[in-house]
Amino acid sequence: MTLEDREWLQTKPVQTYETGGIFCNHQIFLHEQNKKTTKIITELNRTEQAYYQKVKDLKEQMKYSDGELYHEAQTFISKLDDEIDSKILGKFNGLKVVIISMCSC
Repeated sequence: MTLEDREWLQTKPVQTYETGGIFCNHQIFLHEQNKKTTKIITELNRTEQAYYQKVKDLKEQMKYSDGELYHEAQTFISKLDDEIDSKILGKFNGLKVVIISMCSC
């Protein structure tokens, strides 16, 4: 952290965003909005929409399954949680963004 970082960290964020899956929740505070942050948020929205649609579809299918779909759903959820955590949120590195994550098992 630099002295410059301390200055922008004391300002009010220009935008806040919240995302998460089954085990983790992320609060994202954008202190500077630009094309890169907008692109990352768009990617988060798209991933999150696909996530919730897939979970909804799997829950509907699970009503009539023998349990195999439960494991498929858990694998999908875990994979998507990892994608959000490591691939997408990591793109904020070096930007004027604060992310507070809370995870449970």
